[in-house]
Amino acid sequence: MDESAIMDGCGSLRMFYRVIFPLLKPVTVTIFIFCFIGAWNDVMIPLFFTSGDKWALPLTIYNFYSSRAQAWNLIFADVVITVAPLLAVYIFAQRYIISGMTAGAVKG
Repeated sequence: MDESAIMDGCGSLRMFYRVIFPLLKPVTVTIFIFCFIGAWNDVMIPLFFTSGDKWALPLTIYNFYSSRAQAWNLIFADVVITVAPLLAVYIFAQRYIISGMTAGAVKG
C-alpha cells in the first residue's frame, strides 16, 4: 500500500497520515488504554510526592480503607467513582480494539 501511495505521488508525511496511521489506529488506541490504566493505577508516585489534602483519585481508596475500615459501602462507592474514568475511556475506544482484533481474522 505504501508503494502504491508513492507511485501516486504521495509524500512521506502524507503517506504516513493517510495510509500507515489508519492501519495502526487499533494498535495506537490499545497502547493508549494500557498506558492510561497504568498511569491511573499508579499509587506509589502520588503517595510519595503529594502531601496534605491533595490525593489522587486512586489514592482515595487507600485513604478510605485506612480511615473507615468498617464502612464498606463508602469504600465501594469510592471504587465505583475511581473506576468510572477508566470505564469511560474503554467504552470510547472499544470499537478500535475490536476492529484491530478482527482485522486479521478475515479468511480469503
